[in-house]
Order: sequence, then structure tokens, then C-alpha cells
Amino acid sequence: MPEIGPTGFTFNQFVRDDDEPLLFHTGYRSMFPSVSAAIEQVLPLDRLRWIAFGHVESDACGAMHEFLAAAPQAQVLHGGLGCMVSLNEMADRPPRPMTHLGDGPALTEGDILGPAADDLFRYSSLAPSTPTTIERLADLQPRTVALMHGSSFTGDGQAALRALADAYTDRLQRAG
Repeated sequence: MPEIGPTGFTFNQFVRDDDEPLLFHTGYRSMFPSVSAAIEQVLPLDRLRWIAFGHVESDACGAMHEFLAAAPQAQVLHGGLGCMVSLNEMADRPPRPMTHLGDGPALTEGDILGPAADDLFRYSSLAPSTPTTIERLADLQPRTVALMHGSSFTGDGQAALRALADAYTDRLQRAG
């Protein structure tokens, strides 16, 4: 959007064309025509099965209803708390709350590396700087690591975060 700020502002939406295609971030409601046209270059809108976003704000999910209308089989995916607090009331169809695999405890001294680095859902957004950022967090020597999804960890957070950084480095090297 070139009109925002001195150099413009970029909004990203991602579509994954798969057996159950996923749209991550719908963009503003006003952006629906341009975002949907871009998606249509990859797949028909009515093939969308999942609509997900990182947070409940208009830049991330403003066009949620338009996409739900265009994709009759689509369902919103979001964290359980976001569904409970906002999306159960906001979405035109009931959303599907996402959590980590299994029914873990609220606080664990067990493995958090496996669920965090798991390739099954590929819900970690990796950039080349991700391992370095996690290493910097490890340098803080945390005793508790609160996760977005799953059991929070108590114990040697430095070692757990370093192992996670190593796993992400491996994943980035395999992808590159």
C-alpha cells in the first residue's frame, strides 16, 4: 500500500495449494478483490479449505467473511483462546481451535522441542534469522518458556532453546 508512510507498507498473504488448501492472512476487507484475484491465479477460491491468521486484527483477517462466502467448505483455524474470546462470535461459521498435538499439561519439564520443531503442520514461520533470534533468547537463560501452543516448559530453557535453534537450522539447510 504505497499511500502508507513515506515508502509504503507491505501486507503478505500466503496460500498453500495442497489437498486442503490454506490461506494465511486474508488482509483487509477492502483488499479482498486484489487478494482473491491473486489467489485465483493459483487455485479457485472455492477450493480453499482453511483460513488462518496470526492475530485477530483487520489487517490479518478483515476479509475473513468474504473468503468464507467464496469458499463454502472453508473453515477458520486459530488458537483456542482467540476462538473463545473473539472468533466464536465473529466468524460466520464456527472456527476450529488449533493446539499442539496431544493433551499436554500446562507446565512440563519434558520435551518441547519435538512439538515446536515438528514438520507435521509446518506452523513455524522460518526465516534465515530465526535460529539466531532463538539463540539470543537462549542467552537469557530462561527457566520457563511459554509457548503459543502447547505445554509451557520449566527447566533448562537455555538448552531447550539451543536445541530448537539447531533443529530450525537443520530445517533451513534442508530447504535451501
